[in-house]
Amino acid sequence: MRHRLTLAAVLIGVTQALPVWPQAGAGTYPLEAQARKVVESYCEADFRALPIRDSVTTYSSAVKRAHQEDWGWPLIDWMWDPLTVVAAYRIRDVTANDSTGSATIEFDELALSPGHGRFVGLPRRMSRVTLTLKRSRGEWRVFDPPEPRVSRNALVETYAEQLAQCDESWFKEASVPQVVGYQRIVEGLKFLKGL
Repeated sequence: MRHRLTLAAVLIGVTQALPVWPQAGAGTYPLEAQARKVVESYCEADFRALPIRDSVTTYSSAVKRAHQEDWGWPLIDWMWDPLTVVAAYRIRDVTANDSTGSATIEFDELALSPGHGRFVGLPRRMSRVTLTLKRSRGEWRVFDPPEPRVSRNALVETYAEQLAQCDESWFKEASVPQVVGYQRIVEGLKFLKGL
């Protein structure tokens, strides 16, 4: 009898330590975990201005056409495309079913860039963005992502690297539009360092 009580106590303890699956059933947990991993990769690549961002995204035909007409490809240029400068982000919620999902992200915004290396300061504020997720061929992607939300530090590094490429010989051969572009980068870097 004592052995049965010990065995029952052990089983109760083990049962309480087992993970609790979402109520929809064990089959949805891996989908949400996979979707969350893609959202985490996307957000970190966006925040750190890494080219991997494009590898976890997919675009509708209309968005692809619009970007090819306006900006060309690859889609994101961290200095010349519109973006939001952020101090931090938090992934609040990720949901997924068989082929679609969504993720809610909060951002601490510092400034906006309408593009072409220009910036507009903002009072520090929090914003929420909902990402749409699509699953195709067993892989999750962020579908038609919003404009990038990039950290100040990543942009400072990007701008500084660009300026470092402009040595004395570059200036001797640079056209007037190139020098104007250089000056915009200098002004953008100064603004970013001041945030």
